[in-house]
Amino acid sequence: APAAPAAPAAAAAPAPAVAAAAPAAAAYAGKADIECDTLVLGAGPGGYTAAFRAADLGQKVVMIERYATLGGVCLNVGCIPSKALLHAAKVITEPKRCRTSASRCRRRKSTSTACAAGKTASSRSSPAD
Repeated sequence: APAAPAAPAAAAAPAPAVAAAAPAAAAYAGKADIECDTLVLGAGPGGYTAAFRAADLGQKVVMIERYATLGGVCLNVGCIPSKALLHAAKVITEPKRCRTSASRCRRRKSTSTACAAGKTASSRSSPAD
């Protein structure tokens, strides 16, 4: 009796693509002779925007940043993270405040979703309101 044909081998799954690690910034005490059209000091919001614009215009750009990450103080530890933290704190406390005092929330006439949801829930559960 002839042998049954072998089942086709399962296709090997492609290996997931792994991005190359970015080079780590390090202190440099040596000398360098680099020619460029534009030198940008600082990689904060203004610096990296200026560097990208100059590169878009065809200039050879060198950007110098004293920290290991781009974005500067404002983006990494200053105003932007602080504003995000303050907003998150407000979002977390708003529903709690509205649940405990829906009438005070109503007086404020808040437009926030959490406060509006608190008013709706309290008005349905309490016929006295």
